[in-house]
Amino acid sequence: MMIKMSVSIQGEKEVKHRFNKVIFGLEDNKPWLKRLGDECIYPVIKSTFAQQGMPRWAPLSPSYAIWKAKHYPGRGTLVLTGALGLSLISKASANSHYVLTEDRLEIGSNLDVGKWNLGLLHQMGTKKMPKRPIITDSALNIIDNKMLEFSREHLRKAINE
Repeated sequence: MMIKMSVSIQGEKEVKHRFNKVIFGLEDNKPWLKRLGDECIYPVIKSTFAQQGMPRWAPLSPSYAIWKAKHYPGRGTLVLTGALGLSLISKASANSHYVLTEDRLEIGSNLDVGKWNLGLLHQMGTKKMPKRPIITDSALNIIDNKMLEFSREHLRKAINE
């Protein structure tokens, strides 16, 4: 005994048309990736610097805190000249690393101290310096939620166009 099944979709052409729009609409993710950077990642990093970490960064060593207070009074943790923070919140900064393609967004800092990347040193810490992460689990949760929100909006837009 042979069983045959068939499925028909009313408006099959419309379904195929919308499906193709979704597939082709997802090929260029630049608009929502740019929005994610501009409306989420940069503000989260800026907020992290303003709050002195999320959670708060480890305090400076006593000897460095005294030196910094004398030479750079009033400047917060991770702020000596301001170049690191600026490189991480402004793609126009000389030391900013910003790459936007159809499927990738990279935001970072090209600010080096000797042969070391300053942002990476603070993110990871060293034998003599505690971690003072700029991107924390709290920041990643905020970014992840926004990324889901923006990707859903992008998908809805692709379906409805």
